[in-house]
Amino acid sequence: MLITPLSSLNNSNINFTKNLLKTVSVRKANGKTTELNFTEYDFKNKSDLKQIKNLEKQWGQSAKYLGAITGSFEDLHTDYLNNIPNDYENHHFYALENKAGVIFSIAETSNNEYSYDDDTKNLTIEYIQTKPSEMHSSSKKKYKGLGEVLVSGIVEEAKKQEYSNIKLTSTNEGFWKKNGFFKRNNATINERTLEGADYASYIDYVKNKTIQLDVIA
Repeated sequence: MLITPLSSLNNSNINFTKNLLKTVSVRKANGKTTELNFTEYDFKNKSDLKQIKNLEKQWGQSAKYLGAITGSFEDLHTDYLNNIPNDYENHHFYALENKAGVIFSIAETSNNEYSYDDDTKNLTIEYIQTKPSEMHSSSKKKYKGLGEVLVSGIVEEAKKQEYSNIKLTSTNEGFWKKNGFFKRNNATINERTLEGADYASYIDYVKNKTIQLDVIA
């Protein structure tokens, strides 16, 4: 389902091609739940690029991984326009946003159809960045657990596309150790892997946390 954010309705020249994949439940800081859109952005579309680039101004320097995400998005967009060969189909950009198209958390993934060592189809979460005011340490946050919900959406996509596992490099060991699903691969490198056999369990884990919070509230 292709969507046009409410914020673009006054500009007929804007043609968003981002794709609404599903609506997800998220926890609010006040103990209630609400819904956000789990969306995929298209780096081939200049209006999607404009919205992604605007995040740098809106979120500021404290969003330390955002530059890597927007830089990759822009590089792919430029290569596509100039017909420069690139592994376009291997890069995807997912976000959580409200109905007005305001982004709260964004991630870039890449995939190797098959790894060099064991012929398995792998997905890598390259970067995740949540809006600084919505991060765990912020006293101004409106939502809780946005990163987990975003990752859960990515896991669902990996499950549909039959990826054998999902890899990421952790910058928050406490977080990943607590949920217990992404296993550490190396004692000296913070690489973690979620195996395909655990996809459904992780999705249920995130979903149940939201449901339980709503019932308690």
